[in-house]
Amino acid sequence: MSSARRAAVAMLVPLAVAASVRAEHARNPDLILDLATLMELERSGLAFGAQLGAPGESGRDLMRSGRYRSLVSVLSGDLDELSRRPSLVRNPLDKPFDPRWLTSARARFELVGVIDRLDRRPLDGRCGVARLTYRLALAPPRRPITRLPMTVSLLYSQPGAGGCGNLARRWLSIPSAGPARVQEVRALIASLGSVAQAEVNLQTVHGPATGNDKDDHAEYLLRAFDVWPARVIPRLLLNTPQRDLDAAQVRQLRRWVVEHFREIDAGTAVVPAPFLAFRALSVAPRGLARAENRLFTELFGARVGTPLPYSSTMVVKSEAALLRRLDQLTCVGCHQTSSIAGFHLLGEDRDPDARFNTLAAPASPHVGAELAWRRRFLEAAAKDERFVEPRPYADRRDGGYGAHCGLGDPGFAAWTCGAGLRCRDLDGDVVGSCLPDDGNHWGDACQTVRIARSELATAPIIPGPIEPCALTPGADPGLAGCTPNNFGFPGGFCSEPCGAPGDRDGDSVCTGLPAAGYEADCLTKRAPVEGCLARHRMLRRVRACAPDAPCRDGYACARVSGLPPTAGACIPPYFLFQLRVDGPRLDR
Repeated sequence: MSSARRAAVAMLVPLAVAASVRAEHARNPDLILDLATLMELERSGLAFGAQLGAPGESGRDLMRSGRYRSLVSVLSGDLDELSRRPSLVRNPLDKPFDPRWLTSARARFELVGVIDRLDRRPLDGRCGVARLTYRLALAPPRRPITRLPMTVSLLYSQPGAGGCGNLARRWLSIPSAGPARVQEVRALIASLGSVAQAEVNLQTVHGPATGNDKDDHAEYLLRAFDVWPARVIPRLLLNTPQRDLDAAQVRQLRRWVVEHFREIDAGTAVVPAPFLAFRALSVAPRGLARAENRLFTELFGARVGTPLPYSSTMVVKSEAALLRRLDQLTCVGCHQTSSIAGFHLLGEDRDPDARFNTLAAPASPHVGAELAWRRRFLEAAAKDERFVEPRPYADRRDGGYGAHCGLGDPGFAAWTCGAGLRCRDLDGDVVGSCLPDDGNHWGDACQTVRIARSELATAPIIPGPIEPCALTPGADPGLAGCTPNNFGFPGGFCSEPCGAPGDRDGDSVCTGLPAAGYEADCLTKRAPVEGCLARHRMLRRVRACAPDAPCRDGYACARVSGLPPTAGACIPPYFLFQLRVDGPRLDR
């Protein structure tokens, strides 16, 4: 990119950000992700510690809140128990979440989103909840602040007295910018009273691939709490059954599924408490292709076992589709479907000029795909109309690049790909991914796998052959082509050398990627990671992305030097240190 072009792009960055915020608000006034509003909301009383009654926002100050102390006590106990499972850490490079981060003076929780979930109304009988999501961040000495893979959402119950229309109209009328926007959001949250619940998602362990039969791997802990004046108390996870139900309980759960088939089809079913778990673990990568993320399928096997009227349903059209629907109703299945490394809302990075270790898309493809449905729900409520459109599957998108698609089961016959795309089976799931039909291009998959069952995040994989990549004619075959799974690229990854970061060519972009071996060198030394990565950096042409142009499964949209903050490149999520607990030593 020329110096003149770089200067022009730099001048457009503030305009691009402002336009993005306005467009986001126009589509989704009940999803507040813009930094200016979030940071002002923190200053005006919606900071994490203020909501929990702490005298400050650092981890040390938070521990003076009984609510936070009790939350840390539960999570620390979980982490200790999980770390003592046999053979969990098989490689010296595997690292667990450090519970000392939660009490550190260097730690704080940053507000990354304010979300209306009135669409949860059928699940709780009220008007759903308002959700404030916060993300853990560390401020190491003389180093940039870095976020970590942990979120805590504080939930406010939205009362249903007199119907939900007034509340829906209030969300829809939030101003698009300025002090009035902050004032209205702050007043709306204040009108809901005190925090009712908290939900936690944190990465408990991460490690790199250690051979041809391994992926990079991560495990995530999911918890929910009722928030009381002086403490939090664990609560059952919504629609998430225990893994160890006995045979009689499984039979009872099957009967419940048959009796509530219509509600499951609509996405409004609520599993009874006796079946539910207080804690759950999910694993990554590969989403629902991993048996560990499919709780109902684990309990029932491949069949529900009772004939059901699939021809009369709205969305669930086969037994396989029913099991997928049930699995996605769980916390585990939801968080591992079309997510960003096990999360759905990670937030916009606070420095718009930063390009290292930063995200271009603050929310997952699942959130992006469901927002239009949520908006229709909210608008119907604002008109005091009954809304009957079923909740979409968590992985059902418009058939664009990376969307899930049917591989032959009649339940997914309507899940088709758009023009120029075909449905590919990448890892043995019941659905595939929409990828180019004229070959494997930059960032596309080029190595299928099959996955073995494992009690740990490190599930063995059986890799398929390396496939050719259709890249620039004349590209050096020794430098261009398919990088396989065992280098940390789920499904393999087509790329080729390129000239300068930010150079665009159609659907591709040039970006820097770390070369093989960087983890053993750069993540183990007490030295700034940037200098080490410079020795391991390679410039590669990969798939371009944006918040409204997501990556395929198993990849994150990262910012790229030379481009606005909402334009990025699809890279493995664990190449971003903010998405892994085993990051650079100076930054942890």
